[in-house]
Amino acid sequence: MNKAIALSTLLIASAALAENPTVTPKLPAIADGCFQVGTVEELYGFAAAINGTDGIEKDTKTECVEITSNIVVNENVLNKDGDLAQDTATYILWEPPSYFVGTIKGNGHTISGLVIIDDAKKYQNVGFIRSGGGTMEDLRFKDIYVEDGDASVYHYVGGIYGKNAASGNTSYGINLKKVSFAGTVITASYMPVGGIVGKNTARLMLEDVRVSGKVKSPSKAGGFIGEADDVIATRSTNEANVVSEGDYAGGFVAYANGNFRVEMSFTESCNKGNVNGYKAAAGFIGYMGYAKASIINSYNSGALEARDYVGGLVGAHKAGESPELTIYNSFSVGAISKRDFTYYYGLLGQSHSDNALNLKNAFFIKDTLYNDTAIFYGEAVPASNFENGSLLSQLQSFTQDSISGNVWDQDLESDKFPVLEKRAKKNDPSTDEGKQGLIRTAFSNVHALVTVEGRHIRMSGVQPGYKFAIFDLKGSVLRQGIAAGSSVSLEVPHTGTYLVRINGTSKVIKVR
Repeated sequence: MNKAIALSTLLIASAALAENPTVTPKLPAIADGCFQVGTVEELYGFAAAINGTDGIEKDTKTECVEITSNIVVNENVLNKDGDLAQDTATYILWEPPSYFVGTIKGNGHTISGLVIIDDAKKYQNVGFIRSGGGTMEDLRFKDIYVEDGDASVYHYVGGIYGKNAASGNTSYGINLKKVSFAGTVITASYMPVGGIVGKNTARLMLEDVRVSGKVKSPSKAGGFIGEADDVIATRSTNEANVVSEGDYAGGFVAYANGNFRVEMSFTESCNKGNVNGYKAAAGFIGYMGYAKASIINSYNSGALEARDYVGGLVGAHKAGESPELTIYNSFSVGAISKRDFTYYYGLLGQSHSDNALNLKNAFFIKDTLYNDTAIFYGEAVPASNFENGSLLSQLQSFTQDSISGNVWDQDLESDKFPVLEKRAKKNDPSTDEGKQGLIRTAFSNVHALVTVEGRHIRMSGVQPGYKFAIFDLKGSVLRQGIAAGSSVSLEVPHTGTYLVRINGTSKVIKVR
């Protein structure tokens, strides 16, 4: 045999026999009822204790994990496109706990470099935890790759949980607070996939949760959840790009159908990721059938594309006669690209029951209309209203059922539309902005913005020649004049409530 051919054959055979590097699990110590996990070995030891593998006795009693330091399993897992940067065989693979219901305390730490691959029907569900529930708080997942490569299996795939632990049992639900996931989650099967959980069959509560990266599947791809039962999301953000090669794609939820048993709520949340599907794609919910949902003080800025039923916030909506979908004080500014038969209806791609809709102060950009004769859900307004503070003023002044619009903010010099993130920081006393008490309020009629920082009031965006004045609550004029430039800055004598007037338009301003 030719020596070169023989050597080549040997190399190919050696590569075929190559095995992934491994970790020797170490059983973590237990303190105050919690596994103490601070190293890669202890992380794998936790999984081994739950699964009863690698010579470690199965632990069915400990229901708490505490992450004590940052843990890096593999370095530089993903490339800039979100794909594996190296050959699969070079990575230590994660052996996920099969079933864990309990508390995971992150303490602000990060778990990075997990590679979770199931292309040989090894696992029933795929994720950091295959099936689970409980509470997870203050934990970051970074540079994560999750893949189920076998199209013939029926697995739920999620970045953190493959599936909830038990159907209909809210005590086995999932409660995430201050958790983020950055990575890639993909599947070859026609089963739900999500950046957080593939399928939740009990209540999923999300507070200050963020997903980034990409989520992709042949069907039912959601930035947070592939297929949803009850979901309550507050101050949460999806930045992941979501792709469903078939039906159902959503920035938060791909698919929810529950004969009125499913209830979803999204408050002060936003989708910034691009969403692409064949049918029923949207910034928040791809498809909701006989389910209840509310979207309040929230927005979509991600680009959306689908063949049929593409909407700014909800793709396809099917419900009964009572209001099953409520949208208050929210909007979509994401560009919508249609394919051949796309229904183009602003905030909704399609609705089977207009009587089941309750939309108030709900907007989308008029410039994205498909044609002027179609029926649209939501109020179409020019793009300029988003940019100049007019829409901000409408959002801030909204009040309904104890819902306040004061969560909205906008820097007219840099923000093309109102946002939620700035005001959240200002209301957080732990941030510098919170300590400064920075508040912005828009004057829609004169396209000006008033910024209050400490006892300083600054009017920006004003036109030269505008008259301005500041009054106390007794009606006394503290300062007045005519603007010589685009901004006016002054200081009030003490904290309190003042009336600011710009060119005849007045607003009450609080100085804290």
